[in-house]
Amino acid sequence: MESTSRAMAWNPLEPESWADTLGLAAVPMFAADNGATASSTVWVMLDGKRASFSLSIPQNQSHGVQDELNWSWSAHVRHVLRVDPASKSIAVARWDIPGNIAHFAWPSGKRSAVELLLMLQASPAPRGPDCVSYVLDVFRSLRARCADANISLAILNCLLLALREFRKKGDLPTENGGRLTPQAIVNWLTTICPQDVPQIGLSSSSAPSNIDIKDLLDHMARPEPVTGCVLFPHILLRHASSYLYQEAHLQIERDSQRFLFEEMASAIMVAGTGPRDARYTPPNLARALARETIRLIDSDSKNIIVLDPACGSGVFLQEFVREALHLGYRAFSKLIGYDISQLAKAIAPFATQLTSEECAGSVAPFEFKHHDSLDAEWDPADIILMNPPFRSWQDMSLETQAKVLDTLGTLATGRPDLAAAFLWKACQHVSPGGVIACVLPAPLLQSSSLENLRAAIASQFQISLVGRFHGYSYFASSLVETSFLILKKSDPQADAVTRILIASERNEDNAIRRLRGGEILSGDGGKDEFVEFFAVSPDLLTPASWLPRRQADFELLRLLSQSQLPTVQRLFTIHQGVRTGHNEAFLLSIQELNTLPVSEQAYFRPTAGQGAISDGKLSTKEYIFYPFAPSGAVFETENELRRKLPKYFKRWLEPNRHKLESRAKISSWCLPTWPRTWQFERQRKIVTSYFGGRGSYALDLTGDHVVVAGFAWFWKGELDADTQLGHNQACSPSLAA
Repeated sequence: MESTSRAMAWNPLEPESWADTLGLAAVPMFAADNGATASSTVWVMLDGKRASFSLSIPQNQSHGVQDELNWSWSAHVRHVLRVDPASKSIAVARWDIPGNIAHFAWPSGKRSAVELLLMLQASPAPRGPDCVSYVLDVFRSLRARCADANISLAILNCLLLALREFRKKGDLPTENGGRLTPQAIVNWLTTICPQDVPQIGLSSSSAPSNIDIKDLLDHMARPEPVTGCVLFPHILLRHASSYLYQEAHLQIERDSQRFLFEEMASAIMVAGTGPRDARYTPPNLARALARETIRLIDSDSKNIIVLDPACGSGVFLQEFVREALHLGYRAFSKLIGYDISQLAKAIAPFATQLTSEECAGSVAPFEFKHHDSLDAEWDPADIILMNPPFRSWQDMSLETQAKVLDTLGTLATGRPDLAAAFLWKACQHVSPGGVIACVLPAPLLQSSSLENLRAAIASQFQISLVGRFHGYSYFASSLVETSFLILKKSDPQADAVTRILIASERNEDNAIRRLRGGEILSGDGGKDEFVEFFAVSPDLLTPASWLPRRQADFELLRLLSQSQLPTVQRLFTIHQGVRTGHNEAFLLSIQELNTLPVSEQAYFRPTAGQGAISDGKLSTKEYIFYPFAPSGAVFETENELRRKLPKYFKRWLEPNRHKLESRAKISSWCLPTWPRTWQFERQRKIVTSYFGGRGSYALDLTGDHVVVAGFAWFWKGELDADTQLGHNQACSPSLAA
């Protein structure tokens, strides 16, 4: 469905003009079958959490501002914009401060529209709970009554459907004695909306009959106490189900961790915090990537099958439906999701099917398969959307490692990430002419161990888009920088280009709007704040690296490649330093080392790496316990180590024994996790820290230092190191220059 770039003239009375100018998705607030309000021009302009808003353009509406505030609250957007063509003005209201309505002249052009959006984006957080927080509070109360996470999610589904029907018909189910059980709600729903009951996750026979939830349904039916807003579940499911069910999923994970690690409870009880990684896909990114797949799929394709093989709560599939509605795309015939998680089984079918029905009618059935995607055979698909699990080799079980190697086959070298196996399996199962959009750990795009994989993909696919957001704030608590990739399965075209999207930290939403074709204004943060969206020749993305860089960096790389200067790989062999697994047990300060007998100090060596290098010079600040000779560990047993180093063993090893034994992939609990065998023999080398700028490298001519948080560089040539580099003091100024 290739589309040409639109150049729509600015018209504040046209929702599509707002969407086109600002790079938003414009979705009608209501489905076509939701009553008289559907004929009113009320739209949700979807962006990220901060800048989404509802847009109201008068067409003889009978509703007022409070109605629109209720709808915007239920849609999980902060602001209502009411356009008045008579006065050519805009009224801006927020559901948390309904009496404070600001009036502005309507935007006269695209630039002023962008300025208005930036004003909305910069506004403070709401003073009251949003609809997702409100429903999650109900879910927490429900969890206190039902320990089973899957059943509690299914009961939440029942409550939302019951309230949806109440808003339509004004009736609520009842039981004798004033009680109301999940079983009674399921029986009631079966009579009035039987098509939705299979997705709930409960049947009449499996629904609990001993849990009273009438107070929870009554609570949800009343206005929210702080803001006075009324919840409309059909609006929530239409516009905000991605947020709700991802947060519910995370809430269950937080509860599980609190149960296992009581000492962490205070840290993870804080709203909006807790363990989350790149599995939590921001809905606006999922929506933008879904839009790109629709744009790239062949326009004559029919009966399109859309697959997410790691669907979680179904955010990619839900946002695909929303974007398809925005684009008027109806060629897809089935949505399929796989996941190994029982929670996904409880969430994805309900959230995705109800979102599909609410947004587009029953045009695409959803099929969920509960299995391990690396074990199972995938359905052939025309579009594959995914945010696969990020898991490094050392964090996988032996069984999972075997599956990764089996999936990658001859392309497997080194220690591949689990996400690499998902990517290759997607490449094998997408149809000719099909499109893959996926979120990936950024190191996967340049890891030398995956160079063969990238070469194999490049031989079968056009690389349409590579994106990268600097930093870690967008995917909260992710331990690696995250990238995204869009591939089209077709022969490389002579005129093909690869688009690069790259943004500095906290400019991610601006970048996504830019991808959607929206206008953006340059930030005022100087060179450290940027959004760049440009096209390069696919030749610049060689199998050696697909990692997105800024446009000036690509130009520099092009010039360097033409100069035929030697590469780092040609000149040096580079090794990563030790990973101890528990620094408190193995790294000692100089003062701590001096408390040990000289006989014990002999088993320690000075460290090199982060914090030990300044202005091109090594400074000894810490020592590492490193009992290794060229042939390996010098102690054969724990008793021998205890006998030779009694004071160190008693003060540092024994108190940390439990934590040291709990490390994965260790040969001995009393040795560093990865001691790096190349350091067993002392060798002179250049050492660098993991992170640093000018002067963050130095010489270790004696080879005595053990690289810990850094890298060691070994010269490959035949040149004498003393002759070429000089002694340490003489060379430090040149290294720092």
